[in-house]
Amino acid sequence: MIIIENINNNLYRNIKTIHFLTAFLAVFDIRKNIVRYVKAAHIPALFYRKNKVELLSANGHFLGLFNDTNYEERELKLEKGDRFFLYTDGITDIHNTDHEFFTEQRLAEIERLLGRP
Repeated sequence: MIIIENINNNLYRNIKTIHFLTAFLAVFDIRKNIVRYVKAAHIPALFYRKNKVELLSANGHFLGLFNDTNYEERELKLEKGDRFFLYTDGITDIHNTDHEFFTEQRLAEIERLLGRP
């Protein structure tokens, strides 16, 4: 997806430190009922269809780390009732007093329960 590649190259040229970013970019086409997405080293989005959850993965490096990086673009055909849940790793990296991390699995289960019709 040219958008993410342009953002990456711009960051690479203009960030003069070893900092970098992650991103998940999705473009919805409501006329064709599809979504195209790329992932730049970000945690996967959660995708819900008919009480099943899928982690939306795609290959891609951090933004701003390398010049002229290619990002894998994926596409999904959308159906009525499909849901997406985008989140930051700040949610899944928190832990309780027993030092158990929240995890993507717990997040997926909570979102599934909250999203029930």
